[in-house]
Amino acid sequence: MKLDPEENPALGYRAIRICLTRKDFFKTQLRAMLRASAYGNLAIMFPMIISLMELNESKMLLEECRQELESSKDKSSAVTDGITDVQAESREKENESTEDLKVEPKSG
Repeated sequence: MKLDPEENPALGYRAIRICLTRKDFFKTQLRAMLRASAYGNLAIMFPMIISLMELNESKMLLEECRQELESSKDKSSAVTDGITDVQAESREKENESTEDLKVEPKSG
């Protein structure tokens, strides 16, 4: 997969943002993980989530894949995700509250 160079790749078009713009690619991965869950416990951690919108969309796609597999009679079992709604909400609130903070150098 070719990506354009970025000044700070950690903040740009990476991880979940690629998955959410390339849903066909992401759903293939999700279906494979769901199929593997039939053989043991599986927890999915969505990479580099920064907003509730990304988390909700990811969970929606996971559920969509689960329903597709159920209708096709493929086996899967319960899967947990590695980030909760509460954690994401907390991160969003933390980001909002720290935007106004100013760091002043300590006088010595």
